[in-house]
Amino acid sequence: MNKERPTLDSKINIKDFEDFYWLKVELVKFCRENAIRSVGGKIEISNRII
Repeated sequence: MNKERPTLDSKINIKDFEDFYWLKVELVKFCRENAIRSVGGKIEISNRII
């Protein structure tokens, strides 16, 4: 069963965030929009979002 990829915004739940692949540019954009530090590697940024 394929699930549609959710929008990466402040309403996303952690499970959906972890279940889908996000480009680093998407993660950086999300961080900037939500006042989260956006520097570092993709895994580091993802951990901050979680």
